[in-house]
Amino acid sequence: MGQTNELDPTRLPVIYVVALYWQRWRIEDAYKLVKRLLGLANFWVGSENGVTLQLWATWLLYTVLVDLSDEVAGQLGVPLTDISLEMV
Repeated sequence: MGQTNELDPTRLPVIYVVALYWQRWRIEDAYKLVKRLLGLANFWVGSENGVTLQLWATWLLYTVLVDLSDEVAGQLGVPLTDISLEMV
């Protein structure tokens, strides 16, 4: 998800390609944010299993962080976009 090799605009209109790339960058930004917040920016593993575990743990914690932030936003009566994930 998030990227394409499709170059035929009749099969995949430009607006969809733009949306795919926007989604891709949102995913990469989320991963970077969580790694920084959890202090994993310098965490290095060489094995495929270690990388897989790091990815799953990062996404699981990011999901919890977003869910918690959404709950805070709901309690405050503001949109989630007004809540800083870093502050939560």
